[in-house]
Amino acid sequence: MRDGRTILRAPIKGQCAKKNFYGSKELESLFSQIESRHSEGIYAALDVANNLESEDLSAKEIADFLGAVMFQRSRTALEIAKSKSAHEKMALQMFRHHIKCSKNIDRAVEMISHIDAGNVTLTENPATTVCRSICTAFDLILGITDLNLCLLRNRTDYPFIFSDAPVVFYNSYCGNVRNRGVLGLQCPGLQIFFPLDSWTLALLIDSEKYDGPFRGFLQHDLYNRSDVSQINALQLHHSLNAVYFGNPQHEQYVFELWNAHRHSIRSIRDQYVIGPDLWVDGKPPEGELHQIFEPQINFDMSLSFIECNPISQQDYVYSPRSPEIREELMQRETQRNFHE
Repeated sequence: MRDGRTILRAPIKGQCAKKNFYGSKELESLFSQIESRHSEGIYAALDVANNLESEDLSAKEIADFLGAVMFQRSRTALEIAKSKSAHEKMALQMFRHHIKCSKNIDRAVEMISHIDAGNVTLTENPATTVCRSICTAFDLILGITDLNLCLLRNRTDYPFIFSDAPVVFYNSYCGNVRNRGVLGLQCPGLQIFFPLDSWTLALLIDSEKYDGPFRGFLQHDLYNRSDVSQINALQLHHSLNAVYFGNPQHEQYVFELWNAHRHSIRSIRDQYVIGPDLWVDGKPPEGELHQIFEPQINFDMSLSFIECNPISQQDYVYSPRSPEIREELMQRETQRNFHE
């Protein structure tokens, strides 16, 4: 991604995660076992996509597949790069408010002055960050269970490519909303793109906000090269170091795609905002509101088979796709905090 150079026959090992990326061999072994279990869901999805006589995904296969989506989203070095700065800033603010409650007022005033002067930083170990991201992802799988699954079958001569962070969250419906996060698991309009191989891609989509020939079908065939390249562009924009393709004959296509987008690719970093003009549950917040959100990638995707009427920023009011799922997630969060 840095210079458009192609490395042919690159070894698979070490591409998306360096040695001891997760902190210990024991954790890496555990994650390999988890990935092996999730692979049953991925292979089942590939079978359904390519075998007309295959039965629909079972409940267990769907659970394994959604687990794979969340795991592959949360385990990458890009997730660390995205969240590191914003979460450290919020942690420092939490530490500042904690100090204000200290009984040693003089010491508290001194420490706060150092924080405000920029003399204090809090840094989390990268392995801790990614492990926390993975644990959180597993706790929140329920949040995407109401999205519809459509397996896109690539019938063009352009392959699907994938990056070192292949699970891409996108939201065409909320494309105009820039002052807050619109990639949350229960956000209306959420779309999740996950390439399974060069010719098959899983799309999880909020079918209430989008229309088109894909609706109501588990499979949809793509014959438009532009659609494939638009989807591939997501991988370019949602990458840290590299994108991958399986056949050397596609080298020129991938290079030209990269060359067309390279000047518009921006590093993805979570935004940390204090005091945004937002209401919480229909009411203005009590006290100071601190918000972290992941912005959308710098790419306006348009697909021929998906129709959408984007909402304007001024008209957007957050409402979960499924109030029941949101309530269940909040109850789980409360129980988890209680046990901790």
